[in-house]
Amino acid sequence: MRSYILAAVLTAIPMILLGQELDSRYTEVGRFAGTLGETPISFIGTFDNERGRSSVTIDDRSGFPMILTQTRSIASDGTLTRPGVGILIGPVMAGATPKADVTVMSEEGFYVASVDFDGSLPVQDLIHTETSLSFSINGQVVPVTREKSIFQRDPSREPLNITGFFDGTPTYKK
Repeated sequence: MRSYILAAVLTAIPMILLGQELDSRYTEVGRFAGTLGETPISFIGTFDNERGRSSVTIDDRSGFPMILTQTRSIASDGTLTRPGVGILIGPVMAGATPKADVTVMSEEGFYVASVDFDGSLPVQDLIHTETSLSFSINGQVVPVTREKSIFQRDPSREPLNITGFFDGTPTYKK
């Protein structure tokens, strides 16, 4: 319940107040809001109207849904930029607690939670249909460096707690 209240408060902060307006190339299809460490965060998921691609998808072609949300910040020119959060959930199986691999792109660098780095995060309150998606996460992400698409633990930075709620409209693949 606390995550819903936190998400509602953070999502209520309009992007206009931050001086950021989304370029017409993109349509907002979702929002991830929460905290990273003690810093409030709010990022958007988009549909790219030029490329016909969404950053919020549910792929249910195997019968075990894989859910992907890639949320980003809006740059002053309306394009998408860092920081942001990528979350991969799945496969989602009946009766099992879903797990999420999380990648945070912050001003300080990358942080991850995955099987390779201290385990995936449990997903709470997951609701998904062909037209809606919502869930919350809460756990720790570890700092990493990235070289040639390979992550290595970064001992010079401390892990951070991430708490957040996503709500949006996915592109559904069946």
